[in-house]
Amino acid sequence: MVLHFHLVMRNSTPLFLAFLMITATLAGCLGGDDQIETNNQTIEELSTGWDDANQTIATLMEGWSGTNVSDLNNAAGWNSGNLTIASLQSDLAVVNSTIASLQSELLTANSTIASLQLGWESSNQSATSLTSQLTGANLTIFNLQQGWNAANQTISGFSTGWNDANQTISSLTTGWATANQTIISLQSELASANQTISILITGWNGANQTILSLTAGWSNANATITILSSGWNSANTTIGSLQLGWASANTTISGMISNYSGMTLYIFENFYSAYCNGFALLVSRGLDNGDGNGFAADGQLHIDEIDDVKNICNPPSMLKDIATTAGAGGEPEYLTAIGNTLYFTAGDGTYIGRELWKSDGTLSGTVMVKDINSGSSSNPENLMAVGNTLYFAADDGGNGVELWKSDGTANGTVMVKDIASTWGSGSEPKPVAAIGNTLYFSAKAPSYGRELWKSDGTVNGTVMVKDIYSGQWDGINYDGDKPSKYFLVNGNTLYFRADSYYGNELWKSDGTTNGTVMVKDIRSGTSGSYPKYFTAIGNTIYFMADDFTNGKELWKSDGTSSGTVIVKNIRSGGYSGAYDYPMAAIGNTLYFTADDGTTGWELWKSDGTVSGTVMVKDIYNGSGSSSPNRYTVVGNTLYFVASGNVLWKSDGTANGTVMIKDIYNDNTDELTAVGNTLYFLANDGINGKELWKSDGTATGTVMVEDINSGSSSSYLESLTVVGTTLYFVANDGTNGMELWVYSLF
Repeated sequence: MVLHFHLVMRNSTPLFLAFLMITATLAGCLGGDDQIETNNQTIEELSTGWDDANQTIATLMEGWSGTNVSDLNNAAGWNSGNLTIASLQSDLAVVNSTIASLQSELLTANSTIASLQLGWESSNQSATSLTSQLTGANLTIFNLQQGWNAANQTISGFSTGWNDANQTISSLTTGWATANQTIISLQSELASANQTISILITGWNGANQTILSLTAGWSNANATITILSSGWNSANTTIGSLQLGWASANTTISGMISNYSGMTLYIFENFYSAYCNGFALLVSRGLDNGDGNGFAADGQLHIDEIDDVKNICNPPSMLKDIATTAGAGGEPEYLTAIGNTLYFTAGDGTYIGRELWKSDGTLSGTVMVKDINSGSSSNPENLMAVGNTLYFAADDGGNGVELWKSDGTANGTVMVKDIASTWGSGSEPKPVAAIGNTLYFSAKAPSYGRELWKSDGTVNGTVMVKDIYSGQWDGINYDGDKPSKYFLVNGNTLYFRADSYYGNELWKSDGTTNGTVMVKDIRSGTSGSYPKYFTAIGNTIYFMADDFTNGKELWKSDGTSSGTVIVKNIRSGGYSGAYDYPMAAIGNTLYFTADDGTTGWELWKSDGTVSGTVMVKDIYNGSGSSSPNRYTVVGNTLYFVASGNVLWKSDGTANGTVMIKDIYNDNTDELTAVGNTLYFLANDGINGKELWKSDGTATGTVMVEDINSGSSSSYLESLTVVGTTLYFVANDGTNGMELWVYSLF
């Protein structure tokens, strides 16, 4: 940067030299070292130069005044002097502005260095925390090694004992001469027994590994040692009986052969159990006695030697106690699956606050993704998966609630865009749907109300689709309801309810401004028909709407105004025939709740025609209502609750619409389909509200586990399937609301 000054006046040499000094000082400051101390020194030198310049100007002005007195009559010279001073003052103003700009830049540099120092201190704290965790892991590994060494010592003790037994048998060879052959035979049998025991020990070592992975404990290993100890004691007793003499030798030998051929063996296998509806431990028990095609005392349990088999089911278990404070739970929310990873929000009860977490179904794999708002809570919410990317709303403590995304790593968890940069509260985005790799969401922005936005995960690709309700009015106003109530993706088109000068009506969007239009003004005027509960069958969407003539009824649309029509006026006279419950589709049939004014609120179905829109069954016979709801499809069967939340199912016919089981009135909830099995919450009046499952039969409708033992409820919620694992949130009465896991297959 170079400053140019042009002085045209008498006696200008001192002032010109002062400005040269200022110019040199400025050039050195802007082009020199960037360190703060050097910059501060430069400012001091600049200030000194500026003072000298001011003194020079003052001297010049005094001289000029004297000249004015002597040349009072020289008006032309006087005017020229004034112009020169005005030019000088203008140049000085430029210098002042330049110095102020330089000082601002230096302050910014100081602030940047301070921020870097804070970041370095935070990194040191993270490294310290990781070192502590690694130390804990090493201690755990050391303890496991100690336990394993102790087990090896025990087995080694058994080997030593068997060697002593061999020596005892050898000493018997000095006995009666006629018993030598028998004793030699006995030694051979004992040697074979040692081999069998060695095989058993090897087998048990393998079993221990399986048991360790399944039970995470040493209980079965201890049982194994107990069995071997019992066998060793029996062997000692047998050897002792040989020492009584030749008369009892034959009896002793026969007893030993019988003992080894009758040894109890176990086989442990991990398999899928229909009874457990998931992985289980199969334990087969039998005598190694040669039954059927088996061989006695061969150390292997043949299928013909198996006497009984037992299934040990794998019960649900708490995945991790996130908030370790007694009685306090991490209270996971917004459970969302991407591939085999579950994302959710939780609070660990510390200064970290409520942040984004993830889990792969293991204790070590259940971790916080990132502490977005350090020292406080970022309160992530409204999680939505788009491909392999997770989008959500969060507050980092500086930009308010804005749109974020994550790939599951701390570095890959970033704010997408600061939409409302001038608002402290942020744009408060709410993800509503995904089409391909594009996220659709509602958000607020300066000069606009809450409108429809879209994002491809980049700053430039995050834009408002359309200002539906022009000005600061909200075009999207579904409040705290689930997006599924007002938004539906069918093909590449987003259908939704929006508010404008026509009131709340059916809209559609292809992601462009021109392609975002109202489908039809169903209720003419400005009041709106308030469409909701969109459900697609092929290229047709069904929904509830009120045209203010027929009441709230079932409607359908093909995306055009002329193709948006009422399906059937189920209850005539302007009364509402369709109820505010979510609907369900199986094939080309839509199931919903309706009242024709005679039979009450019952189960109905529709194929989209007037004649094909009929009641399935009058469950509560007469004018009373069974009020079916919570429709859930499992295969080709519709499950629902009716008549006080009792579990029912239907195949679409009156005879095929039956009650499955009356577990306990008014307590069946959270119906979730997993393969061919329905999981849900229920209270049997004994164990509180717990996790249940059903195969559609009364006998196959059973409680999975009494998580909060006794009559108290575990308050299960948020049943979410990820691959072959069912996740949910529950309270076992000790740890508060935490994340639980149940292996299904």
